[in-house]
Amino acid sequence: MASLLVFLAFATINAATAATDPDIENDPSGKQGWYSAPNYRGTLDIVWPCILTVFLCCWTAVHPNIPSPKSKWWHRYADRSIGLFVGVVAPEMIIYFALEERSQATKSVKKMSPIIGADNWSVSHAFNCRMGGFVIDVGSVDQEYSDSTHCGYINQESIALCFENGRICQDTWVTAKEICDKGKADNLIKALTVIQILWLVVQCIARVIQHLPLTTLELSTLAYIPCATLMYLLWWDKPYEVNVPTPVQLIPQARPHDVVASGLLDTGVNITGVGQRTESVSSVHAGAASAVVILESRKEDSLHAERNWIDTVKASVKKYELYPMLQSVLSDKSDKHNNQSEWTFIFLSAVFFVVGAIHLAAWNLAFATSLEQSLWRVCSLVTTFVFPLLWFTVFVVDLVLERDEPFFNKHSSSIKLFKRKWLDRYIWLPLLVALVSYCLARLYLIVELFVGLRATPKAAFKTPEWSKFVPHFG
Repeated sequence: MASLLVFLAFATINAATAATDPDIENDPSGKQGWYSAPNYRGTLDIVWPCILTVFLCCWTAVHPNIPSPKSKWWHRYADRSIGLFVGVVAPEMIIYFALEERSQATKSVKKMSPIIGADNWSVSHAFNCRMGGFVIDVGSVDQEYSDSTHCGYINQESIALCFENGRICQDTWVTAKEICDKGKADNLIKALTVIQILWLVVQCIARVIQHLPLTTLELSTLAYIPCATLMYLLWWDKPYEVNVPTPVQLIPQARPHDVVASGLLDTGVNITGVGQRTESVSSVHAGAASAVVILESRKEDSLHAERNWIDTVKASVKKYELYPMLQSVLSDKSDKHNNQSEWTFIFLSAVFFVVGAIHLAAWNLAFATSLEQSLWRVCSLVTTFVFPLLWFTVFVVDLVLERDEPFFNKHSSSIKLFKRKWLDRYIWLPLLVALVSYCLARLYLIVELFVGLRATPKAAFKTPEWSKFVPHFG
């Protein structure tokens, strides 16, 4: 990012003295620095569409959670900015978080549908619940708190038990369409994103057809398009830009804390209230005051457990980080979780490979120096193959150790001991090397995108002749 700001500042200062006629037709194989566009496309015509496309892809693809009632407007934009930064630097990680959220939402549907009905719990309901989208208003059902604004989030277990106990009115229960309609306020910017993506893709295809060179910035921008597409698909049923949670209307025949506690007492599930840490269910039966503990007032100055995009990332990293996932693959257990981890590895390997392969397409492009070209090639190879090779190695080791042969059967105890030692002591080494290598390679590629513009091939400034694609007379 710093290199981008420095380059744009330098370009702005020198724009007035930039060459306006680089003699592109007579010397297309030469190189050119900053160029304004009286006759051909200029440097800004290359830079700004790419920056705009990346910004729109990352900004619209990331679906933030519902903000805390106590959060300020700038908190929301700060969260979105962090999401934008992660999406630009490592879009594969956003795909990883989206994949895990989708997986958890699917599991939620399988768990909840038999209890409350498929129509009452869709993937959209699951996403909405995970992002803090359902709340109970104490004052709506308990006369003791009728003048208060006490409100608290409820989880899917609480909702299921309320349905089972007949505490939720079916007529007022929110539908999947109503949940999705809450996130349609930004359809305009999504439409602009699609238009911008299509225009960039058409431009690049036209340049390839007419044998006009692409810049590394344009190629790198193309790599964000499949990433954004995957994010859209994985978060397709997740509400977008919802700022207010959905109130759950309870039938006024019991106090809210009795409703929730009566069903959860035997399950051991904890209830998380707004502004409070998780409290055990046994404390709920202490009396009516427990309702205030669990369903805390929005107006009180308490430490609110904010449900924002950063919390989602933190939870995903803690629960699904790569280190324990690698451990699960090499563990002695063979269950659904391990199978899911394997498919996650395969999916992410494909994502890393596709994004890296697009950067490899610049293998023979002209660079300012031969050193920069070599570094680009090496870094592109690293971003393409480092994680797929890591996971492939893990699979091979696990496959070899699990082979049903006399030698391995005879030494099974020794092999298991070796696996435990290898997992506990050495598995972090290849992962650390892979992470450091990927981060350094990714950093160089981003810097080179803008540094390399100081010596752009002159032919890159030529625009496609659109008349060759449009049927016409004469």
